[in-house]
Amino acid sequence: MSGDLLEAAERHGAESATMLAAVGAGAVVDRIRARRRRRRVVSTVLLALAVPVAVVAGEAWVGDGPDAVDPASPATVDIRLDAPLAPQVRDAIERGDHAAMRALFAAGADPGATVGWDPYHYVEQAASRCDLEAVAILEDVGAPRVSPDDPEVDLAVTHAVRSCEPDVVLALLDSSPVGLTRDTQMSLVARQGTRGTLLALVARGYPMQIDGEWSALLDAARSGRTSLVATLLDAGADPTAVVDGVRIDRWIATARFPEEIKALVAEASERWAQVPEWP
Repeated sequence: MSGDLLEAAERHGAESATMLAAVGAGAVVDRIRARRRRRRVVSTVLLALAVPVAVVAGEAWVGDGPDAVDPASPATVDIRLDAPLAPQVRDAIERGDHAAMRALFAAGADPGATVGWDPYHYVEQAASRCDLEAVAILEDVGAPRVSPDDPEVDLAVTHAVRSCEPDVVLALLDSSPVGLTRDTQMSLVARQGTRGTLLALVARGYPMQIDGEWSALLDAARSGRTSLVATLLDAGADPTAVVDGVRIDRWIATARFPEEIKALVAEASERWAQVPEWP
């Protein structure tokens, strides 16, 4: 109650303060509530006529009850209730308009819809833009983040890892509903990620190889990621580690890999051979 009174006094200035002193708190609160009811009636009429709606924070409502739109942003949000909502959601994500996203989903937009001729999900679009807030909004309304085709694929991580800043990728990795292991995360970044994200995982102490089973170095080499091969070697990845019974350096030397990668691994292998083995 006190919050409503302070808000009203700030909005209407001396008029509200004078009225509050003259008639008391109860009358002011009743007046505020009456104004809100009138706003809801006007907006409901607009919705029934199916005309474009301009949603202004704190001034307009669409519907009533739990489905009412009460935008959090002070900016004006234009949505059209007489036009398909899915393209509007797509456009709002593309321009980073979070208030419009919230309004569209509150108005009934389907969070599970796909976008484009080659269908992809809203989460993929938001993650491609490195927009963590948009991804959070989509998760809140139930938009799928896990691939419907593969329960081990996080759609947000898969699209962010290629180009987003390390802090964005790490935030998505940490919040992944898939439960990616540390070596799986390192493998993904070695194959598709950036040098910055790779170094961030190294700094976290994530493994670069599991002897006998897996190597981020081999993953990067197989993907032709010359710069990441160099980064892994500089970070201490072992070119002599064994995967599937074969040493990585010998595997790369004899298979069809880019010559730059072969040279990097061969040079690193020579350095490792000069390190004494302690009993």
